[in-house]
Amino acid sequence: MDPRVLQGGFRVAVLIFVVSLITLPMQDRASAEFVVTAMGLVVGALFIAVIAALARLGTPRIPADRVPQSDKAESGRYNSTDHQEGKT
Repeated sequence: MDPRVLQGGFRVAVLIFVVSLITLPMQDRASAEFVVTAMGLVVGALFIAVIAALARLGTPRIPADRVPQSDKAESGRYNSTDHQEGKT
């Protein structure tokens, strides 16, 4: 799936979730607005989960032979003294 579509969907989902989360404490619990806001919160959370799952499934896997390994010969070279030039 196109990353721009996923990014746009994620932004819409976060907007729904955050707006519902902000307005939920201001609603009267006995009103219909509270139910609608709570449903919006749940829909926003589900939408975020679905988009995250689609993004995870849509990314290509890195083959095991292409995973970068730390080079042990190079890893200690930058913070150690240079013994070849006679510096200590």
